[in-house]
Amino acid sequence: MTLVDSAADVLIACLVAMASLVSILIAGRLVGTTMTRTMAIGIVHLGFAVVFAALALGTTADARVYFEDAQALQVTFALGTNAVVYLTALPASVFGLSFLATNLLFASLSGVGLVLIDRVLRTSAQQKSRTVRIIAAGFVFLPSINFWTAGIGKDAVMLLAVGCLIWSAADFRARKLMAVAAIGLALLVRPHIAAIMALALCVSVVFDRRISLGVRAAVVAAAGAATATILPMVLDMVGLFGQVSLDEVSEYIRYRQNVSLDGSAGIDITSMSLPVQLFSYVFRPTLIDAQGALELAAAVENALLLGIFVLLVPRAAMAPSGDPTLGNRLVLVVFACITLVVLAQTTANLGIAMRQKWMIIPAMVGALVSFMPAHIGPETLAALSRRTPLRPRRQLR
Repeated sequence: MTLVDSAADVLIACLVAMASLVSILIAGRLVGTTMTRTMAIGIVHLGFAVVFAALALGTTADARVYFEDAQALQVTFALGTNAVVYLTALPASVFGLSFLATNLLFASLSGVGLVLIDRVLRTSAQQKSRTVRIIAAGFVFLPSINFWTAGIGKDAVMLLAVGCLIWSAADFRARKLMAVAAIGLALLVRPHIAAIMALALCVSVVFDRRISLGVRAAVVAAAGAATATILPMVLDMVGLFGQVSLDEVSEYIRYRQNVSLDGSAGIDITSMSLPVQLFSYVFRPTLIDAQGALELAAAVENALLLGIFVLLVPRAAMAPSGDPTLGNRLVLVVFACITLVVLAQTTANLGIAMRQKWMIIPAMVGALVSFMPAHIGPETLAALSRRTPLRPRRQLR
């Protein structure tokens, strides 16, 4: 298999890249991002899609397997992996697009997700400190979030789903349909993540005081019904349908750890305690763990991520209580925390974690930025003092 088979494939791939860029630009225009910034996001992301496709050819990457199965139509439709194959079959088998062009199509999905995430982060950071604004502006240009989501696979669809979830969390009352779209997209490729999204939505609505009790009850009932529908499907997919005991769940976790450990080389985290597993899942490999150029690049980026969290977490923890928008933020907190615990427990190989964690980190960073207190600079203080003169204190008698 090759990236392209002929000169015609090269031309078609260029046309697909242009169409993908246009779709990203349209998304940027709809959410109010400037064309220059959206263009930068799209070009960078599509560039990573070309790199991803080229590197996937020389390995047994999932993208290559999905493409080959899609060309042969060797699978029946089902949620999860089979759904990705079916999504790939339309361009690869029906329209005969090349491996490169098909990757560029998937990159258009994740590119739209990046635009949504970028808009929410930068809007949330407008009144924050300069450091927070820089973090928000640069987040979507991190290499890993672009590389791992820019090709054929579940990660491209999941980044779009997470982008929809973050966009809806910014103003849930006006963007309820985006939350539904997020759950639907996640259900298509990772049903267990869709169930977590529905649960997080229930929690956020309960704590959102701006929403009437009737609407809260309706949303909780709908999300609860969705979770009740999705959960048996997930249990059936993993072979735990019926009476599920703690022993069976523990056995399944060990099974998933062994599967992910055998999938590719990496650092084994199965024997670590839960806190160390959580840290390792997000921030390893570290500079000490790195062996080779690729792991070194990932370690440098993980060090940058760790620095971002060290900067944001302490100040976000001091956020004032009683905020009426707390419910919106909780959907990201609950989603990120539950997903992180589940994946850290069922993934033994950090090679897999390096790509799966990018459906968690955007939600984590989005929640942290939103919880950061507003920054009042010297200019703002001077303006306020001119508008509202200080009243003289009463003298005690």
